[in-house]
Amino acid sequence: YDRGHMAPNGDMSTKSSQADSFSLANMVPQAPKNNQQVWRELEEATRAIVSKQKQDVYVVTGPVFGGKKLKTIGNGVLVPTAVYKAVYIPNNKSGSHKGAIGVYYAPNNNSLQVQVISVCKLEELTGINIFSKLSEDAKRDVYQLPLNARQVKPNQSINYAFWDGESQC
Repeated sequence: YDRGHMAPNGDMSTKSSQADSFSLANMVPQAPKNNQQVWRELEEATRAIVSKQKQDVYVVTGPVFGGKKLKTIGNGVLVPTAVYKAVYIPNNKSGSHKGAIGVYYAPNNNSLQVQVISVCKLEELTGINIFSKLSEDAKRDVYQLPLNARQVKPNQSINYAFWDGESQC
C-alpha cells in the first residue's frame, strides 16, 4: 500500500502546511494504482477547477470503511474499502441550477474505477453528515464532475447529471 494523502500536498499554500500534509493523520493505506493514478487525477481535476475556472471549491475527503470484516496492515492499521472526495462549487451556473455538487468515490483497489455519486449516497455509506448546511435536495443533486484536469476548461460550467431519489440522507 501507498501512504495516500487525503489532503494533497499540492493544495498546501505554505511550507508549514506542506510539511503538515505528511502527517500520518492525513494518510490512509491506498492501493498503488488508486493512489498514483485515480486519486492523483481527481486531485488535479479539483485543483484545476480552482485555478482554471477561478471558482471557490469546498472539498471534504476521507476513507470509507465498509463491510463486516476490514483488512488491517502493520500494527492494526485499518485499510479503507474506498476513498471519497465530496466537492461543492457554490457559484457554478448550469442551466437553471446554481451550484454544483457531487462525490468522487473510488474503491481502494487497483481497478482504476471511480464513479460520481451524490452526497446523500455518501452519507448513507459513511454515516457522516457532509456539508451539513446544504438541503437534502441539494445533496441529492449530482453533477458531471471532471475526472481529470484536461476536462476542466476556463469559463465552462459543470453540467448537471441527475437527482438521486434512492439514497437515504
